[in-house]
Amino acid sequence: MTADILEIPDVRRRVSPLSVEEYHRLGEFNENGRRTELIRGIIIEKMSKSPLHSIVNSRLYRRLLGLLPAGFCIWKKSR
Repeated sequence: MTADILEIPDVRRRVSPLSVEEYHRLGEFNENGRRTELIRGIIIEKMSKSPLHSIVNSRLYRRLLGLLPAGFCIWKKSR
């Protein structure tokens, strides 16, 4: 796993850490058009969501929508 490899001193010395501000200046997508995230100063490509993740997300959204009192709203952020 990525987190484990970062514990190796030789690997950690070769990493060029970024601040959150520097990461935000890069934009959401890497040079290959893939989405990334910043973890412990390292840019990592985001994994795509599994079908199970999407199904659970949709069911949870519908369940929450049915439980909301009048005057409240929720929205799904789609990516």
